[in-house]
Amino acid sequence: MPTFVMPVGNSKIDHVFRALINDIQSGKYRVGDKLPSENELTAGFGVSRNTVRSVLGRLQEAGLISTQRGMGSIVRANTVQQRYTQSFESVSDLQRYTVETRTRVVEKEEITIDRMLADWLGCSVGEKWWRIATLRYSRDDGVLVAYSEIYIPYVYGMLLSRNDPERMPIYRMIEEQRGESIAEVQQTIAAVGADAKAAKWLGISTKAPVLLITRRYYSRSRQLLEVSHTRHPADSFNYSMSVRLTSDGESKKEDKSGGAG
Repeated sequence: MPTFVMPVGNSKIDHVFRALINDIQSGKYRVGDKLPSENELTAGFGVSRNTVRSVLGRLQEAGLISTQRGMGSIVRANTVQQRYTQSFESVSDLQRYTVETRTRVVEKEEITIDRMLADWLGCSVGEKWWRIATLRYSRDDGVLVAYSEIYIPYVYGMLLSRNDPERMPIYRMIEEQRGESIAEVQQTIAAVGADAKAAKWLGISTKAPVLLITRRYYSRSRQLLEVSHTRHPADSFNYSMSVRLTSDGESKKEDKSGGAG
């Protein structure tokens, strides 16, 4: 099990989270023990109940505790479950993702678009596109975190022979070599069962649960430059999202995920 790296930050949530992690890993609270109540933690750390609840939520996501109404919070493990979490708040964060992970191209082929793909990609039947399949690993511990199928219009295929998709994301190749600029990334998320191909590459059983993230990359002129279809094993990937209200009352969404194309 890899060493758990504490989140960087000086908020009250960070401090309390680190303190309780240390208490669990040092044996102050052993597996099966009950953590102090929310009221006790609030008084002990001098923080609000909302802070304590946020911390308990983090501990539960890390697989260290389970919380049930009327039962309190019970320590379930003293080591963090091996999960990969990636922040995605802007297009620029996708580039940072490539630094934290490494990619291996496992398939590359020219395809002719059939009716099903035409409906999905929003193009015409009979068009030529490229399909590239990749595996992505955490750079720190080598954990396999994603299997991706990436589709790009045929005109960009020449970039694949001049550049290495294992070193640079395809959307970055398009930006640099074709003078395009990514203006928007549309993302959809679904919990699905692994198909045969994803199961093979991820080393899981067919129909095993995976998190499917589809991203569509658009230029400033609204041209579709790339579509990635990424499947993450349910037991090694975590996705979270928070929504904040801005000063004008509108909501601002912050996504945390992993698996860029």
